[in-house]
Amino acid sequence: MIEGLRLENFRVFEQAEFSFGPVTVIVGNNGVGKTSILEAISMLSLTTSWKTEKDSEVVRWEAPFTRVTSGDRELVVQVHPYMKRMKIDGISKRATEVIGSFPTILFEPDDLSLLYAAPSQRRQYIDRTISQTSQAYTRAVLQMQQVLKQRNRLLKNIQEGMAGESELPFWDQQLAELQEVIQEERAAFLTFLQEKVPAVFDGMVPGGLDSQIHYLKSPHAAEQEFRHHLEKNRYKEIAAGVSLYGPHREDFSVTWAGHPVEQGMSRGQSRALMVAFKMAELDYIAERSEKRPVLLLDDIFSELDLERRHRLFSVLSGYQVIMTTTELGAVQEMIAGEVSVISLA
Repeated sequence: MIEGLRLENFRVFEQAEFSFGPVTVIVGNNGVGKTSILEAISMLSLTTSWKTEKDSEVVRWEAPFTRVTSGDRELVVQVHPYMKRMKIDGISKRATEVIGSFPTILFEPDDLSLLYAAPSQRRQYIDRTISQTSQAYTRAVLQMQQVLKQRNRLLKNIQEGMAGESELPFWDQQLAELQEVIQEERAAFLTFLQEKVPAVFDGMVPGGLDSQIHYLKSPHAAEQEFRHHLEKNRYKEIAAGVSLYGPHREDFSVTWAGHPVEQGMSRGQSRALMVAFKMAELDYIAERSEKRPVLLLDDIFSELDLERRHRLFSVLSGYQVIMTTTELGAVQEMIAGEVSVISLA
């Protein structure tokens, strides 16, 4: 549970402090910083922002740094020179030591695009969820990013005649070993989703049990077979100058009644399916980490009808919920018990 938050030079906030209860509603017009509060909490959890690729963009305009603190956790991002530091109990921590210690789940309107977005967004969704339950997975993904950086540079140099193919087997081996760890965790997560999502979806949409989640693996999962695949297709990667195969190219798809969801599924049905995904994600993190994640709900009422709002809130009992809205009355009608309110002008 998060009890309070202090912001310095974060987005629109020069100095601000907030307190949270078991259920907190942040209310205000668009553009006053409601989502930024959720973003700051998420950064304390995952060390990065879901809203931007450059963490320095969260720093208030023309400020040299931002600081986000909550209890014993502190995140500082400096603009020039760029620096990001995370501390717990005053001790600097690596991302692998931070992620998972304070799990959060975000539900925002853009989640509805997950089913139709680029594969990279679905990989980010997978990585964000699994990393909060497995340090080994987090390490493997971070190491994979470094291996790919080196391997892609080498492929480009080979393409330009500045290096030889004999240097590639070392990086092939590194990528193959990391793929084994990553694919094992991804397969377990997607299997968990397949076990949970259809039943929840069926409770909201008739025929939801006919939904299927498919793991689109990189070619040849076994380490030796994967390395052979890389050797066999070496010329393609050299011609492209980038790594074409591996965990960084994976994806998952969803079908309903045997058809891709992007073919014929209405927006209302898509909303229901994403609610089912979020409920399954909640169960996954709670079961795997043995911690109850904090729920961050960003203006989702604009995307959910009354029935699905009730469905979502029915499973949130016992979890801390921090949500944003432009209409306080509609939210209070949905929640039993005391609600903490933060009003932003």
